[in-house]
Amino acid sequence: MRGDIDMFKRGRHICCGFLLLLSGINPGLAVEQVTLQLRWMHSFQFAGYYMAREKGYYRDAGLAVQFLEGGPAVDGIGNVLQGRADFGVASSELVLVREAGKPVVVLASIFQHSPYMLMVRDESGIRSPHDLINQQVLLGPENRAVELRAMLVNEGVDLKQIRIVPPPLTPEKLRDPAISAISGYISNEPFQWRQLGVRYHLLKPIDYGIDFYGDSLFTTESRIARQPEQVKAFIRASLEGWRYVFDHPEETIVLVEQKYNGGQRSHDHLLYEYSTLKELIYPEHIPIGQMNPGRWYSIAKVYAALNLIDRISNMDGFVYNPEKYLLREHEKLRDYLVLGLMLFFFTLFLFFVWSRSLRKAVSMKTHELSSEIEHRKDVETLLQNNLKKYEVLFNSFPLGITVCDPNGKVLETNPKSEILLGLSARDHQQYTIDSEHWRIIRQDGSPMPAAEWASVQALRQRRLVENVVMGLIKPNAEIIWLHVTAAPLPLAGYGAVIAYHDVSDRKRAEDEIRRLNAELEDRVRERTAQLEAANQELESFAYSVSHDLKAPLRGIDGYSRLLLEDHEEPLDAERQQFLRNIRAGVLQMHALINDLLAYSRMERRTLHCDLLDLRALLAGIVADYAAEIERQGATVRLALPPKLQVRADLDGLRQALRNLLDNALKFGRAGVPVEVEMGGRAGEGVVTLWVKDNGIGIDPRFHERIFEIFQRLQRAEDYPGTGIGLAIVRKALQRMGGRVWIESAAGQGTTFFLELPA
Repeated sequence: MRGDIDMFKRGRHICCGFLLLLSGINPGLAVEQVTLQLRWMHSFQFAGYYMAREKGYYRDAGLAVQFLEGGPAVDGIGNVLQGRADFGVASSELVLVREAGKPVVVLASIFQHSPYMLMVRDESGIRSPHDLINQQVLLGPENRAVELRAMLVNEGVDLKQIRIVPPPLTPEKLRDPAISAISGYISNEPFQWRQLGVRYHLLKPIDYGIDFYGDSLFTTESRIARQPEQVKAFIRASLEGWRYVFDHPEETIVLVEQKYNGGQRSHDHLLYEYSTLKELIYPEHIPIGQMNPGRWYSIAKVYAALNLIDRISNMDGFVYNPEKYLLREHEKLRDYLVLGLMLFFFTLFLFFVWSRSLRKAVSMKTHELSSEIEHRKDVETLLQNNLKKYEVLFNSFPLGITVCDPNGKVLETNPKSEILLGLSARDHQQYTIDSEHWRIIRQDGSPMPAAEWASVQALRQRRLVENVVMGLIKPNAEIIWLHVTAAPLPLAGYGAVIAYHDVSDRKRAEDEIRRLNAELEDRVRERTAQLEAANQELESFAYSVSHDLKAPLRGIDGYSRLLLEDHEEPLDAERQQFLRNIRAGVLQMHALINDLLAYSRMERRTLHCDLLDLRALLAGIVADYAAEIERQGATVRLALPPKLQVRADLDGLRQALRNLLDNALKFGRAGVPVEVEMGGRAGEGVVTLWVKDNGIGIDPRFHERIFEIFQRLQRAEDYPGTGIGLAIVRKALQRMGGRVWIESAAGQGTTFFLELPA
């Protein structure tokens, strides 16, 4: 009977909420101008709000929304408190502002988990927070990313034991191998390291017991009091926008890339942001925007433990509760009703004087009371029907559900739980949720103590515990793997509710994937080692053969030259031509061997990367070719800013530029004076050089082929060469961590681009 009453109450609350929702719909509502303060510059982080505006959800709610970008110098929370913005997006630092006495109210938590994490270089050997002791770590300001500091303290690491590198995060710090760990946003900085080719792993607070909310929507108490319906409409439209994001991800990514891309991020970067933020928002399993007051209180306790607040005193009213503000409206209604009753009794007194009128009033009141009784009967019938619906839902729900009392004793289970656990409802109710009857193991097969069970944590710590995977050993020794979520149940006589479903097939598939991945990695490493050994042998062979061929070639060249110089008269013209052909072939072979040796040295030599003055380097190369330039009547122009520098290997870069200038002078068009431009510019993290000519050009079909060794597009009789020069250019750039590409068309000149890290 008691369970029926509680179920009745729950059904009543849901019905009331549904009626309130319907009462907020007003098709004729005038459009109101509101402003949303973002916590950073435009990015995919705020995609839900963009889609709410673009798809008309705000407009349908009677709102015209303007976005204000944030940034390192913008006080977004201050703008909302001072009235420059109506709503804002902020993280768990809202607790600090609330405890400082500011009237902020959190409306919805979009990110269920914090996006802050520490990126750690793989080569550093750091595998846990404890390994960060005596290491250089870049951490954000003390009042931001508090979850990272809490993670360190929670793992017994004194912040004084870490050499903290102050913000901001610059490209130099991002590439500095002396900085072992960098704090950042999981949807941004890891992608930058991945683009730089840095191997890394992440230390996330949630893996060490610190689970903060991320981006949350907030406003002020005064706005809720003045505009309660506007606040509800804004929340409703914003959450609808977020749901559209995850129903139409590709459309959202394209829109953000074209219209809201403040950081000029690539499509791949936006796709990476979408996938990482989806893991933080968890839309498939948790209603978007859901938040738990107990979890916010736990976050406040972490701030107090870190001495960022003196004590927890202002959390009441911090989490938005529309019923609280609705209660105020009801209190006003109550006052009106009291006033009405006073008028009624005054009127009744008058009617007492005039009996006829009094009898008429009594009759009218009797009719009203009869209508009220009928109305109450209708409401009770409706609620009884809802009670039956909820009973059907509970019994047919596809997840196993267990409900316990405050002491952990099982009160209710649904049929699905009987199937999963192999226990009838009567047998199940004989145990508590932390009973030794339950034999639970971790994913690695080790026993899981009761303190780690989701149900026990939810009951004892009065907080939501999500996504715990645990193995249950049944009496017949069968292991079933369960995905468990548990939450405290705020009803008299109840302790917690636990929901779980069978993920055994997924667990077996994941184990098999991990095994296959391990085998594949072993095979890749073995094959890579074989290829590296084969390449080394091939390069050594090429170097030896090229070096050993020089001696006989010098003999052939010397003897043929002696025959031409000392014995030319006895030879007829045909034999003299044969000797000249032999010498020409020897010279061509000699050039080929020299290029082969240069290519081999480029692969084998040790690089010495220094900071180079590019104007001085290019000027020196042009000076080396001064005689050839004058002989051809060519023009070579330098086009680069003064003091442009790059960190590179001097010999490798000089060889690459010499080869490109040599090609520009060689492949000119007949009858057209050769014009060459050698230039450079600095970009974001890179320096780009180019060598541009007005020569014969190269068909786009061969733009990749020309960088392969021994590849020629012209006959040696027309344009001498070995077909190795451009292969040396590409090898030099690859060794220095750069790249080379070409822009050209037949008959329209050629531009070679060299890109190197700054």
